[in-house]
Amino acid sequence: MGILGKSVDVTRCNVAVPAEGPDFEAVSFLAIEPGSEVRERMGVVPFELDSPYEVGAGRWAFRVRIDRRRPDPTAVRERLRELVKSEMEQTGAPFVGPKKRKELKALAEQELLVGQRPSTRLVECVIEHRPISELIREPEFNHALHHAALFLAASQGQLDPHSRA
Repeated sequence: MGILGKSVDVTRCNVAVPAEGPDFEAVSFLAIEPGSEVRERMGVVPFELDSPYEVGAGRWAFRVRIDRRRPDPTAVRERLRELVKSEMEQTGAPFVGPKKRKELKALAEQELLVGQRPSTRLVECVIEHRPISELIREPEFNHALHHAALFLAASQGQLDPHSRA
């Protein structure tokens, strides 16, 4: 068995970074407070606990942390059935309308989210400062630049978007 227990995706992209470096404090992660109605939060955390973001000259390593709280769909359906049944008993109506059913479903989801711990996903990232003169020599950069130029020309009406270039 390999080192990793899950599949790995690697995506490479170019980003623009100010000369003083990225402002990680502006996008730092804030945890979801217990009892909060927030369902999702995202932000950056250091790559290792209590370590600096800058790991070398012009190189920053960090993780994007995504916390999500989603109620179990089966539990929502079961709770919705209970709420619909009690609503019909209270009102004496033979059915519950779609508007009221939607309200009851939101109530069921909210009830199930109280006290639920969020699921956490981490995406590991590295930003490496490299001069544009180095990037231009790379085939991937030239390929992306070519497609960007074609898109720009097509959006300005200078090129038929359906033609092959």
